[in-house]
Amino acid sequence: MIAGVSSDTCISATAADAFAANLPVAVARDATASGDPDFESSTLEFMRKQHRQKLLETNHIISQWESEKE
Repeated sequence: MIAGVSSDTCISATAADAFAANLPVAVARDATASGDPDFESSTLEFMRKQHRQKLLETNHIISQWESEKE
């Protein structure tokens, strides 16, 4: 899971590294931020389309982790 500030720089770079390393990543959509909301939206959409990364809410990601433990 990737979360933090800023979506259009740090998160984007981390997501690109994960993609290059063939690591599955989910971006916690409700746990990201940016000073430019429009640019954040386009950056997250790029990660979804080009890096095939899931954009999910934090509670959904946690639920998936919990179900994998069982």
